[in-house]
Amino acid sequence: GSTIYLSTCLCSCLQVGSGVQTLLVSLVTLLLATLGFLSPASRGALLTTTIILFVLLSFVAGGSAVALWGVMERSYEGWIGVAMHVSCFLPGIVMLIFTVLNIAIKHTGSLGAVPAGIYFTIVAIWFLVSVPLTFVGGYMATKLPILDYPVKTNQIPRQIPPAPIVAHPVLLFFSA
Repeated sequence: GSTIYLSTCLCSCLQVGSGVQTLLVSLVTLLLATLGFLSPASRGALLTTTIILFVLLSFVAGGSAVALWGVMERSYEGWIGVAMHVSCFLPGIVMLIFTVLNIAIKHTGSLGAVPAGIYFTIVAIWFLVSVPLTFVGGYMATKLPILDYPVKTNQIPRQIPPAPIVAHPVLLFFSA
């Protein structure tokens, strides 16, 4: 029971943290491109800006995930594990896909593969900048007070009446 709840809480925190980070990276990149700071003439500027913003905004991912963990668990105990999981969740998936695709491109003999020096530079940026910033964001979130829920939950469950026939999914599918 409690293990399933903790894994659900952790999964929710990871997804919210990474989602907030990705949303902010997208919004800031779009804002910079709209204001004309990212010119289409300079190749790679958009991708470079996106990667730099993703790394620098990793503290937001750690902070939002740990803050949500505090609200769900009613304490910040275990925040280091949440921050560690957030720092490896989405970047780990992206690096795994990047590595597999780079190996496949290199195996075909193409010159489009990323050189080893640049590859290890990206890995170093991940571990030396992004991971510590995630922990900084998580630490800053532990200094925030835990938010109280605005309402109290009724301990007696309410009876839910059966749905009418007009709300049947098949009927709704065919009527749409």
